[in-house]
Order: sequence, then C-alpha cells, then structure tokens
Amino acid sequence: MMGDFMHIFIWGTGRMLGNFLGKHIAEDKVEGFIDSNKKEEKYLGKRIYTPEEILSVDFDAIIVVTTYAAEIRQQCIDIGIDLSKVIFIFNNYEITDINTNYKLADTILGKDYVQKIKTRYHVIRSMEESIDNIYSDYDDSDYVRIRTFSLIAKEIK
Repeated sequence: MMGDFMHIFIWGTGRMLGNFLGKHIAEDKVEGFIDSNKKEEKYLGKRIYTPEEILSVDFDAIIVVTTYAAEIRQQCIDIGIDLSKVIFIFNNYEITDINTNYKLADTILGKDYVQKIKTRYHVIRSMEESIDNIYSDYDDSDYVRIRTFSLIAKEIK
C-alpha cells in the first residue's frame, strides 16, 4: 500500500468502502471522509466532510468508493473540485474513462490494483470502437434497424 504522507480523503461511507478500506489502502492513510448526504460528524473516528466543506481543506487525492461515480463526477465539476485529484474506483463505466490521473492512482494504490481499475470496464469501452464495424453487416434494406441501433448507441454514450 502506497500513499505515504499524502492528504487522502475517501468519498463514500457505505458498503463499498468495506470492500476497499484496509485491503487497498490502510485506514491510517486516510485523513477523512466525504459524504454527499452527511448524517454523522465522524466515521471510524475521522471527520466526515460535505463536498462543499472539502473545498476548504488541503488534499492531494479523493478516492471515490461508491457506486455513484457519474453523479459525483458531475458534483465535482459543479463545485470546482480538480478531477485530476479524484480517483473513481467503481462504476466508471462511461465510454470514456472518467479517471484522469492514473499516475496519482499508481502512487496511492499501487500499479497492480490500478490495472484492475483500468480494465474493469474495458468491454464497454471497446464497444465504441466496434460500432462502425457493425454497420458493414447490413444492407440498405435494414435502415430502421440500423438507425435504431445508432440512436441507442448514442444514448449509451
């Protein structure tokens, strides 16, 4: 486990955290937690911040350990959190990877676990490259089917 002498916060205090904390990062490396629906002041003896409160704190990294990656990414953008300091562990299944700084992730979590994060959703990302090849199997008489597929693919993106 890496991340010595860094100000690291974890976004999320739910069940996904139990599968992550202690296994991929030591509890003593975490300064505090962030929760969009803060109900308590502390978790595991460490302060819980709202997303807005974390803006006034010096941090090197925020590790998002929740299934709401898309919503948290948008919230970070809306309030001005630098996405290069945010590492999304789960539900990063956008067509384009929402993690922007794997070097930071390597430093904190180690290359082996980061490789798992990078490849966890590769099937979804590889579909984008294959969409153009799918059209070659149909002729003009399949116009409705092709257009329907195209619209669905754009919605998924």
